[in-house]
Amino acid sequence: MQSKENRKYYLKPLENHQSEGLSKDIVKPNTLFHFWKKGKSSIYKMSLASFTKDTLNFKRPDIIDDEMINDVIDKPVLLKITQGENQYFTNGVLLFNADRSALVFKLVETVFKNVQRKDCRIMVSDFVKVSFVVDKQQYSCLDVSAGGTSFYCEPKSAEKFEKEMKFANCELKFNGTKFKIPNCRVALKIGPDETGNVKVGVQFLDMSYKVEDEIWILINKEMKRVYIQENIVEEALKKVS
Repeated sequence: MQSKENRKYYLKPLENHQSEGLSKDIVKPNTLFHFWKKGKSSIYKMSLASFTKDTLNFKRPDIIDDEMINDVIDKPVLLKITQGENQYFTNGVLLFNADRSALVFKLVETVFKNVQRKDCRIMVSDFVKVSFVVDKQQYSCLDVSAGGTSFYCEPKSAEKFEKEMKFANCELKFNGTKFKIPNCRVALKIGPDETGNVKVGVQFLDMSYKVEDEIWILINKEMKRVYIQENIVEEALKKVS
C-alpha cells in the first residue's frame, strides 16, 4: 500500500514554456541523473557531458556490464533528474553514440516535476469548470488544487471573508463531480481590483485522504485532457492558417 507521505506528491507536467524540452532551469551544475528500466530494480547513475532541449550526452561509464546493456542500452528507459530539492521525471531511449565513446539519451515525452499535490493547481477554462459553495453561496472559481481554490466576489459578499476565518460544510464542484469539504480557511484576500471585485483564496481543511485523493486524481485526469485538447485545437488552427 502506498504510504500517506508518498501520496502527498504528484507528477505535474511542466508549463508550456518549459515543456518543449530540457532547459538550463532543469540541467544545472551538480544535477544528478539516474536511469532504470520499468519493472527492473537496478538503477544507473550517469555524468553529464552536454545537452540540448531533447538530448542528454553522458560520459561513458568506466564499467558497462552485460546487465546494464540488457537493462538500459538501446532500450526505452525512465530518467530521474535531481536538482537540489527538485525532482524531474521523463522517459526516452538511451543509446551509444557513433563510436561508442559516450551514451546519448533522447527525450521522447514531456518532462514532469515532482511537487506536493496540494500545490498542483489547474486553472478554469473552456474545458475545466469549478465552483465552490461556502456559507450557502456558490462562487465560480478561478482555479483548484487538492489543497484549496480561489474565486472573485463582490465587495459586499467579501466582507465575511476575513483572513483566517473558517467555514464549515462546504462543497467543491469540479467538472460535474461534487466533493464535500468539511471545513475551509480564508488564506488570501486581495482587492477590490479595477472591476470592483475581491479575490478570495481558501484552504481545504479536515478532508479525508479518500476525498483528497479523488480531487488530485481528477486534476491529473483533467490536466492530461486539457493538454490533448489544446494541442488538437492548435494543430487545427495551423491547418487553416
